Amino acid sequence: MDDLRQLLLSDLEEDDAQGDEIGSSYREWCEALTQYAASGITAEAEAYWRDVVEGGGALQTDRDTEEWPLHRHMATITFDLLEGTEPVKQLKTFAAAQQTSPLGVILAVLSRTCFDLKEQSDLLLHLMSYQRESFLPNIAIYRTIGFFAGAYPVRICTGKKELVGDIETLLEYVKLTLRDIPNEGMDYFALRHIVPELHPEAKPLIDGSRMLFHYQSEETAWQADDFYEPLTLPYGNTNALDNPSAYWLNMTAFLKRDRLSLTCYYSTLHYEEQTVTGLVHRFATHLRQCIEVNSLTTIAQGASGDENL
Repeated sequence: MDDLRQLLLSDLEEDDAQGDEIGSSYREWCEALTQYAASGITAEAEAYWRDVVEGGGALQTDRDTEEWPLHRHMATITFDLLEGTEPVKQLKTFAAAQQTSPLGVILAVLSRTCFDLKEQSDLLLHLMSYQRESFLPNIAIYRTIGFFAGAYPVRICTGKKELVGDIETLLEYVKLTLRDIPNEGMDYFALRHIVPELHPEAKPLIDGSRMLFHYQSEETAWQADDFYEPLTLPYGNTNALDNPSAYWLNMTAFLKRDRLSLTCYYSTLHYEEQTVTGLVHRFATHLRQCIEVNSLTTIAQGASGDENL
Protein backbone atom coordinates (compact mmCIF):
# COMPACT_ATOMS: atom_id res chain seq x y z
CA MET A 1 0.00 0.00 0.00
CA ASP A 2 2.87 2.37 0.79
CA ASP A 3 4.47 1.65 -2.58
CA LEU A 4 1.22 2.41 -4.41
CA ARG A 5 0.72 5.60 -2.42
CA GLN A 6 4.25 6.82 -3.06
CA LEU A 7 3.99 6.05 -6.76
CA LEU A 8 0.71 7.93 -7.08
CA LEU A 9 1.89 10.98 -5.15
CA SER A 10 5.19 11.05 -7.03
CA ASP A 11 3.29 11.09 -10.28
CA LEU A 12 1.24 14.01 -8.97
CA GLU A 13 4.46 15.72 -7.83
CA GLU A 14 3.30 15.93 -4.24
CA ASP A 15 5.87 16.89 -1.61
CA ASP A 16 5.00 14.07 0.78
CA ALA A 17 5.48 11.28 -1.75
CA GLN A 18 8.04 9.65 0.51
CA GLY A 19 5.79 8.97 3.48
CA ASP A 20 7.66 7.45 6.41
CA GLU A 21 4.77 5.28 7.65
CA ILE A 22 5.60 1.71 6.71
CA GLY A 23 3.18 -0.99 7.76
CA SER A 24 3.77 -4.71 8.27
CA SER A 25 3.17 -7.19 5.48
CA TYR A 26 0.71 -10.07 5.58
CA ARG A 27 3.68 -12.46 5.78
CA GLU A 28 5.08 -10.62 8.79
CA TRP A 29 1.70 -10.74 10.50
CA CYS A 30 1.45 -14.52 9.95
CA GLU A 31 4.96 -15.10 11.22
CA ALA A 32 4.38 -12.96 14.30
CA LEU A 33 1.11 -14.75 15.05
CA THR A 34 2.85 -18.13 14.74
CA GLN A 35 5.61 -16.99 17.10
CA TYR A 36 2.98 -15.77 19.54
CA ALA A 37 1.25 -19.16 19.49
CA ALA A 38 4.59 -20.98 19.89
CA SER A 39 5.49 -18.93 22.95
CA GLY A 40 2.52 -20.42 24.78
CA ILE A 41 -0.98 -19.12 25.42
CA THR A 42 -1.61 -18.23 29.06
CA ALA A 43 -3.46 -20.79 31.17
CA GLU A 44 -6.16 -18.22 31.94
CA ALA A 45 -6.84 -17.59 28.25
CA GLU A 46 -6.91 -21.30 27.44
CA ALA A 47 -9.32 -21.98 30.31
CA TYR A 48 -11.54 -19.14 29.13
CA TRP A 49 -11.86 -20.49 25.58
CA ARG A 50 -12.41 -24.09 26.72
CA ASP A 51 -15.26 -22.93 28.91
CA VAL A 52 -16.76 -21.07 25.95
CA VAL A 53 -16.68 -23.93 23.43
CA GLU A 54 -17.62 -26.70 25.87
CA GLY A 55 -20.95 -25.10 26.77
CA GLY A 56 -23.91 -23.79 24.88
CA GLY A 57 -24.85 -24.41 21.28
CA ALA A 58 -26.09 -22.81 18.10
CA LEU A 59 -29.79 -22.23 17.59
CA GLN A 60 -31.42 -25.62 18.16
CA THR A 61 -32.21 -27.44 14.94
CA ASP A 62 -35.60 -28.69 13.83
CA ARG A 63 -34.13 -31.88 12.38
CA ASP A 64 -31.00 -33.91 13.10
CA THR A 65 -29.20 -35.41 10.14
CA GLU A 66 -25.71 -36.61 9.32
CA GLU A 67 -26.03 -35.38 5.75
CA TRP A 68 -23.87 -32.34 5.11
CA PRO A 69 -25.64 -29.14 3.98
CA LEU A 70 -24.03 -28.50 0.60
CA HIS A 71 -25.18 -25.49 -1.38
CA ARG A 72 -28.14 -27.32 -2.85
CA HIS A 73 -29.49 -27.63 0.71
CA MET A 74 -29.00 -23.98 1.64
CA ALA A 75 -31.56 -21.17 1.44
CA THR A 76 -31.47 -17.41 2.03
CA ILE A 77 -33.87 -14.93 3.57
CA THR A 78 -33.23 -11.17 3.85
CA PHE A 79 -35.33 -8.75 5.87
CA ASP A 80 -35.03 -5.09 6.86
CA LEU A 81 -35.19 -5.00 10.66
CA LEU A 82 -35.24 -1.19 10.66
CA GLU A 83 -36.20 1.14 7.82
CA GLY A 84 -35.54 4.86 7.73
CA THR A 85 -32.94 7.18 9.17
CA GLU A 86 -34.91 7.89 12.36
CA PRO A 87 -35.08 4.27 13.64
CA VAL A 88 -31.38 3.81 12.87
CA LYS A 89 -30.63 7.02 14.78
CA GLN A 90 -32.70 5.72 17.70
CA LEU A 91 -30.69 2.48 17.71
CA LYS A 92 -27.38 4.35 17.80
CA THR A 93 -28.62 6.75 20.47
CA PHE A 94 -29.86 3.92 22.68
CA ALA A 95 -26.58 2.01 22.24
CA ALA A 96 -24.57 5.10 23.17
CA ALA A 97 -26.75 5.72 26.23
CA GLN A 98 -26.07 2.15 27.36
CA GLN A 99 -22.32 2.62 26.71
CA THR A 100 -22.15 -0.03 24.05
CA SER A 101 -22.25 -0.34 20.27
CA PRO A 102 -25.19 -1.28 18.02
CA LEU A 103 -23.61 -4.75 17.90
CA GLY A 104 -24.10 -5.14 21.66
CA VAL A 105 -27.76 -4.23 21.35
CA ILE A 106 -28.23 -6.56 18.37
CA LEU A 107 -26.66 -9.52 20.20
CA ALA A 108 -28.82 -8.89 23.26
CA VAL A 109 -31.94 -8.86 21.09
CA LEU A 110 -30.75 -12.00 19.28
CA SER A 111 -30.39 -13.78 22.63
CA ARG A 112 -33.92 -12.88 23.62
CA THR A 113 -35.19 -13.95 20.19
CA CYS A 114 -33.56 -17.39 20.42
CA PHE A 115 -35.00 -17.88 23.89
CA ASP A 116 -38.41 -16.87 22.57
CA LEU A 117 -38.15 -19.29 19.68
CA LYS A 118 -36.46 -22.31 21.26
CA GLU A 119 -36.34 -21.47 24.99
CA GLN A 120 -32.57 -21.46 24.58
CA SER A 121 -30.70 -19.53 27.27
CA ASP A 122 -27.15 -20.74 26.53
CA LEU A 123 -26.31 -19.56 23.03
CA LEU A 124 -22.99 -20.22 21.27
CA LEU A 125 -22.20 -18.43 18.03
CA HIS A 126 -19.16 -17.41 16.04
CA LEU A 127 -18.64 -13.68 15.68
CA MET A 128 -16.85 -12.58 12.54
CA SER A 129 -13.99 -10.20 13.16
CA TYR A 130 -11.67 -8.10 11.01
CA GLN A 131 -8.58 -9.29 12.82
CA ARG A 132 -6.32 -6.29 12.51
CA GLU A 133 -5.41 -6.50 16.18
CA SER A 134 -2.48 -4.48 17.47
CA PHE A 135 -1.40 -6.55 20.49
CA LEU A 136 1.32 -8.36 18.51
CA PRO A 137 4.65 -6.57 19.15
CA ASN A 138 6.11 -4.56 16.26
CA ILE A 139 3.16 -5.36 13.99
CA ALA A 140 1.16 -2.58 12.33
CA ILE A 141 -1.24 -3.77 9.66
CA TYR A 142 -3.73 -0.92 9.68
CA ARG A 143 -2.39 0.17 6.26
CA THR A 144 -1.80 -3.30 4.82
CA ILE A 145 -3.96 -4.51 1.94
CA GLY A 146 -5.73 -7.78 2.71
CA PHE A 147 -8.97 -9.14 4.11
CA PHE A 148 -7.83 -10.02 7.63
CA ALA A 149 -10.96 -11.83 8.72
CA GLY A 150 -11.69 -14.62 11.12
CA ALA A 151 -14.30 -15.71 13.62
CA TYR A 152 -14.25 -16.56 17.30
CA PRO A 153 -16.97 -18.04 19.51
CA VAL A 154 -19.09 -15.97 21.86
CA ARG A 155 -21.12 -17.75 24.53
CA ILE A 156 -24.11 -15.81 25.80
CA CYS A 157 -25.26 -17.78 28.82
CA THR A 158 -28.04 -16.01 30.68
CA GLY A 159 -30.77 -16.99 33.06
CA LYS A 160 -34.47 -16.90 32.32
CA LYS A 161 -34.79 -13.87 34.58
CA GLU A 162 -32.52 -11.79 32.34
CA LEU A 163 -34.13 -13.04 29.14
CA VAL A 164 -37.69 -12.18 30.14
CA GLY A 165 -36.84 -9.03 32.09
CA ASP A 166 -35.99 -5.55 30.88
CA ILE A 167 -33.56 -5.20 27.98
CA GLU A 168 -31.05 -3.17 30.04
CA THR A 169 -30.38 -6.13 32.35
CA LEU A 170 -29.80 -8.47 29.42
CA LEU A 171 -27.73 -5.87 27.59
CA GLU A 172 -25.49 -5.40 30.63
CA TYR A 173 -24.71 -9.11 30.61
CA VAL A 174 -23.92 -9.07 26.88
CA LYS A 175 -21.67 -6.02 27.38
CA LEU A 176 -19.69 -7.88 30.06
CA THR A 177 -19.46 -10.96 27.82
CA LEU A 178 -17.99 -8.94 24.95
CA ARG A 179 -15.71 -6.97 27.26
CA ASP A 180 -14.18 -10.10 28.81
CA ILE A 181 -13.06 -11.59 25.47
CA PRO A 182 -9.24 -11.71 25.71
CA ASN A 183 -7.10 -10.27 22.92
CA GLU A 184 -10.13 -9.80 20.67
CA GLY A 185 -10.35 -13.51 19.95
CA MET A 186 -6.80 -14.02 18.69
CA ASP A 187 -5.95 -16.50 21.47
CA TYR A 188 -8.84 -18.67 20.29
CA PHE A 189 -7.56 -18.49 16.72
CA ALA A 190 -4.10 -19.59 17.86
CA LEU A 191 -5.40 -22.40 20.09
CA ARG A 192 -7.79 -23.69 17.45
CA HIS A 193 -5.70 -23.48 14.29
CA ILE A 194 -2.00 -22.92 15.04
CA VAL A 195 -1.14 -24.64 18.34
CA PRO A 196 -2.28 -28.11 17.12
CA GLU A 197 0.28 -27.88 14.31
CA LEU A 198 3.04 -26.71 16.65
CA HIS A 199 2.18 -29.02 19.55
CA PRO A 200 0.33 -32.14 18.33
CA GLU A 201 0.41 -33.59 21.83
CA ALA A 202 -1.67 -30.73 23.24
CA LYS A 203 -5.34 -31.30 24.01
CA PRO A 204 -7.27 -29.99 20.99
CA LEU A 205 -9.78 -27.20 21.33
CA ILE A 206 -12.88 -28.78 19.79
CA ASP A 207 -15.49 -26.32 18.62
CA GLY A 208 -18.73 -27.66 17.21
CA SER A 209 -20.62 -24.39 16.82
CA ARG A 210 -22.62 -24.19 13.58
CA MET A 211 -23.78 -20.59 13.79
CA LEU A 212 -21.99 -17.52 12.43
CA PHE A 213 -22.92 -13.89 13.06
CA HIS A 214 -21.40 -11.15 10.92
CA TYR A 215 -21.98 -7.49 11.79
CA GLN A 216 -21.02 -4.79 9.34
CA SER A 217 -21.75 -1.08 9.33
CA GLU A 218 -20.81 1.81 7.09
CA GLU A 219 -19.00 3.34 10.06
CA THR A 220 -16.53 0.43 10.27
CA ALA A 221 -16.06 -0.16 6.52
CA TRP A 222 -12.64 1.55 6.76
CA GLN A 223 -11.35 -1.53 8.56
CA ALA A 224 -11.28 -3.25 5.18
CA ASP A 225 -9.41 -0.35 3.58
CA ASP A 226 -12.54 0.98 1.88
CA PHE A 227 -12.60 -1.99 -0.48
CA TYR A 228 -15.43 -3.64 1.44
CA GLU A 229 -18.74 -4.46 -0.19
CA PRO A 230 -21.40 -6.55 1.58
CA LEU A 231 -21.27 -10.17 0.47
CA THR A 232 -24.28 -10.96 -1.70
CA LEU A 233 -23.24 -14.42 -2.87
CA PRO A 234 -23.49 -17.55 -0.69
CA TYR A 235 -20.54 -18.12 1.62
CA GLY A 236 -18.25 -20.33 -0.49
CA ASN A 237 -16.21 -22.90 1.39
CA THR A 238 -17.97 -22.28 4.71
CA ASN A 239 -20.26 -25.07 3.56
CA ALA A 240 -17.71 -27.29 1.85
CA LEU A 241 -17.95 -30.96 2.80
CA ASP A 242 -14.44 -31.15 4.26
CA ASN A 243 -14.50 -27.81 6.07
CA PRO A 244 -14.63 -28.27 9.89
CA SER A 245 -15.88 -24.70 10.26
CA ALA A 246 -18.95 -25.06 8.05
CA TYR A 247 -22.03 -23.34 9.43
CA TRP A 248 -25.67 -24.37 9.35
CA LEU A 249 -26.82 -20.82 10.02
CA ASN A 250 -25.02 -17.71 8.73
CA MET A 251 -26.47 -14.38 9.88
CA THR A 252 -25.27 -11.06 8.45
CA ALA A 253 -26.52 -7.79 9.95
CA PHE A 254 -25.65 -4.74 7.86
CA LEU A 255 -26.25 -1.28 9.33
CA LYS A 256 -26.61 1.62 6.93
CA ARG A 257 -27.69 5.20 7.55
CA ASP A 258 -31.27 4.42 6.63
CA ARG A 259 -31.76 0.73 7.42
CA LEU A 260 -30.60 -2.35 9.32
CA SER A 261 -30.91 -5.51 7.26
CA LEU A 262 -30.51 -9.12 8.32
CA THR A 263 -29.66 -11.97 5.94
CA CYS A 264 -29.94 -15.59 7.06
CA TYR A 265 -28.22 -18.24 4.93
CA TYR A 266 -29.34 -21.52 6.45
CA SER A 267 -29.32 -25.29 6.01
CA THR A 268 -32.72 -26.61 4.95
CA LEU A 269 -31.60 -30.01 6.24
CA HIS A 270 -31.56 -28.67 9.80
CA TYR A 271 -33.99 -25.75 9.87
CA GLU A 272 -37.51 -25.39 8.55
CA GLU A 273 -38.34 -22.24 6.64
CA GLN A 274 -40.93 -21.19 9.21
CA THR A 275 -38.31 -21.38 11.96
CA VAL A 276 -35.93 -18.99 10.22
CA THR A 277 -38.77 -16.72 9.14
CA GLY A 278 -40.04 -16.67 12.72
CA LEU A 279 -36.54 -15.88 13.95
CA VAL A 280 -36.24 -12.87 11.65
CA HIS A 281 -39.67 -11.45 12.46
CA ARG A 282 -39.28 -11.93 16.22
CA PHE A 283 -35.86 -10.31 15.96
CA ALA A 284 -37.37 -7.25 14.24
CA THR A 285 -40.21 -7.00 16.76
CA HIS A 286 -37.93 -7.17 19.82
CA LEU A 287 -35.47 -4.68 18.33
CA ARG A 288 -38.15 -2.13 17.47
CA GLN A 289 -39.76 -2.47 20.89
CA CYS A 290 -36.38 -2.07 22.53
CA ILE A 291 -35.36 1.20 20.88
CA GLU A 292 -38.85 2.76 20.81
CA VAL A 293 -39.78 2.01 24.42
CA ASN A 294 -36.41 2.98 25.82
CA SER A 295 -36.14 6.07 23.64
CA LEU A 296 -39.51 7.27 24.93
CA THR A 297 -38.44 6.54 28.50
CA THR A 298 -35.21 8.47 28.05
CA ILE A 299 -37.00 11.47 26.54
CA ALA A 300 -39.57 11.54 29.35
CA GLN A 301 -36.94 11.41 32.07
CA GLY A 302 -34.77 14.01 30.41
CA ALA A 303 -37.54 16.43 29.53
CA SER A 304 -38.95 17.04 32.97
CA GLY A 305 -39.19 15.76 36.48
CA ASP A 306 -42.89 15.15 35.96
CA GLU A 307 -43.39 11.38 36.20
CA ASN A 308 -46.65 11.66 34.26
CA LEU A 309 -44.88 12.58 31.01
